[in-house]
Amino acid sequence: MSFSPSHVFARATTVLKLPYYSDKYFGTSEEVNTGEGKYSDSSDENYYNIAFRLVLQNGNLQTLVLDETDRLLELGFRKDIQDILSYIDDDSALFFDSSNPPRTVPDRQTLLFSATLSPSIMNVVDLAISKANSSRINSTSSEKNRNYEVVDCIQENDSATHTNTNTRQSYIVLPPKRFWTGTIEYILQLMAQTSSSRKKNKHKIIIFFEMTRLVQLYSKFFSLRLGHTLGVWELHGKMDQRERTKVARRFQNASHGVLMTSDVSARGIDYPDVTHVIQVGAPQNKETYIHRLGRTGRAGKEGKGTLILPEHEKNFVKDELDGLKLIYDESLEQSLRRKRAPKKSIMQRSIRKNLASELGLLKDDLKSGRDTTGIAESLTLAYQSLVSYYFQTRRQSRNVDEDQTIAKSSLNDTVAILNQLIDDFGLPELPPIGFQRAKSMGIEHLAGQLNIRKDWNDQNWDVGTIEKKNHVAFDDWFGLVDTSEAKGPSS
Repeated sequence: MSFSPSHVFARATTVLKLPYYSDKYFGTSEEVNTGEGKYSDSSDENYYNIAFRLVLQNGNLQTLVLDETDRLLELGFRKDIQDILSYIDDDSALFFDSSNPPRTVPDRQTLLFSATLSPSIMNVVDLAISKANSSRINSTSSEKNRNYEVVDCIQENDSATHTNTNTRQSYIVLPPKRFWTGTIEYILQLMAQTSSSRKKNKHKIIIFFEMTRLVQLYSKFFSLRLGHTLGVWELHGKMDQRERTKVARRFQNASHGVLMTSDVSARGIDYPDVTHVIQVGAPQNKETYIHRLGRTGRAGKEGKGTLILPEHEKNFVKDELDGLKLIYDESLEQSLRRKRAPKKSIMQRSIRKNLASELGLLKDDLKSGRDTTGIAESLTLAYQSLVSYYFQTRRQSRNVDEDQTIAKSSLNDTVAILNQLIDDFGLPELPPIGFQRAKSMGIEHLAGQLNIRKDWNDQNWDVGTIEKKNHVAFDDWFGLVDTSEAKGPSS
């Protein structure tokens, strides 16, 4: 497929990268990736910057592709895009052999792909138009003056391109005491239905978490504590590319199974025959919710999306997802809220009993220091990530200072859901939070609810109270000696 215009702007979803190149100056073959990462290497930034410029300024660049442009802007790569474009358009700084005359910069074809058409995207369109072909045209230019075409692949009247048309969307809200265990219980119910059903009714499930640490925690618990070593995969940004590709292919080829993942799986990958998408906690925004949901109900097939919210995020549906056809699944919510599973539901009673038993064993192991699976470390890291996420990342986007009553209620609810994670999995005490870190997040006043500890540089030491000879007070502070037996200095 070819395009007659020299610049094309399309609305789609794929992966951004530039093709392989051969660098005659360095004698290497490299891949320049301008996606969700830097094009330069901090270990030798100058070297890679020079190599990158050579590629862009050698006079042979005919096609430039910027893919997932909206995602790149969300992640803060606008300056990187500007740098790349400046290298291309800076014909005065072209690298060339002194034996060869400078070459003219040829016209290039520029293709931009994005899932949304926001004003910031249109500004990038302006930046990406080659000055070798035409002068800069801003986003307010009239259609007739633009030298690029907009190809909208998502037609409003084409039902096949709207994932929510073929997907039944629902949501539930769970209290802190049932949020974490209720989520696990629901996943186990779907897995049990798969193992007991016929081949055509088997479930292929993607579970999205807001952070990598939760993906790691849940995956480890399911595989190492519940014994689901087959058919359960994890996929997140802390895995190297080779491992991520291997996991993605295995899940793609599987007829059923569970993929626990962060938002690295929300775009650009087609997993065939996904029957369920479960989102644990409120996503960042409506766009993220839609992209995640788009993993199911594809190619004309039906799918189901379930959003599981804690009580302090229950307004997310009303505030962010207005206009989407989400159904409140009261039946599912009530079944997960109940303290005891109904007697008629043999499967649910069995799942809840086994889950409670395993969590009890895990609590005993953690208390006695017999943690051979590394759950304690994963739990601590997940808790610390949640603290940063709720009190820093999410809070920065909210105006909590406008209404102190709402702010106080929100803080208490957030603390409850965080501490419940530790209580459910059985860690003996809350992971510590440094005082300076707590202060930077504005939660130092929650010392009675969180395990906030003073940092070393916050201690007001009185040197005169510590004897230089036997250091009784110092050793006592560390619990190294019994002060009742220690002999003080002679007067």
